[in-house]
Amino acid sequence: GYPSIYNNEQFLNVDIVNDLGDLFDEFFIDLTDIGSGSKAEPDKAQVMTQFKNVLNGDEKAEQNLHQMVALSTRNQYRKGL
Repeated sequence: GYPSIYNNEQFLNVDIVNDLGDLFDEFFIDLTDIGSGSKAEPDKAQVMTQFKNVLNGDEKAEQNLHQMVALSTRNQYRKGL
């Protein structure tokens, strides 16, 4: 199913915030640890802070977030399933 398509990547979709953010009341941030510990984990409080800053229109925060979650995909948003 769906998880097997992108199983080795995390999802980071800031595009939907920029494209359709006014249509949402809230966003969900899944802070579940991924993998077997072989990947460096970003500080979860910082991820939340940077995402909040993205919601407030801070373009630098978007760049910071992409650096923090470097191994990520948004292909499911761009291309569909």
